[in-house]
Amino acid sequence: MEKNQALVEDNEKLSCGLSEAAGQIAQMLKRRIMLEQRDEKTSALVGMDLKKKLKEQPKLLKMREITERTVSKLNQDIRPTKNPWVQLIHQMKEDEDI
Repeated sequence: MEKNQALVEDNEKLSCGLSEAAGQIAQMLKRRIMLEQRDEKTSALVGMDLKKKLKEQPKLLKMREITERTVSKLNQDIRPTKNPWVQLIHQMKEDEDI
């Protein structure tokens, strides 16, 4: 009888331990699934960001080309005006020194 009682108590302890272990495993699995879902979302967002950057890159290159052409044209327009102006400033300085 005492053996049966001891076996029943051992069985109850093992059942409790097994239930706790099963609960912990379930929590670990939930956490793992959440982490994997987060990683998938992060990867998707990074992929979308890269696609967006690749899509915008030709536009940015074209804008850069246009800007460089505009700067070059403005420099060409300014140069003829600037040279006489600089010569005039030098002449004025020379005249002052005399």
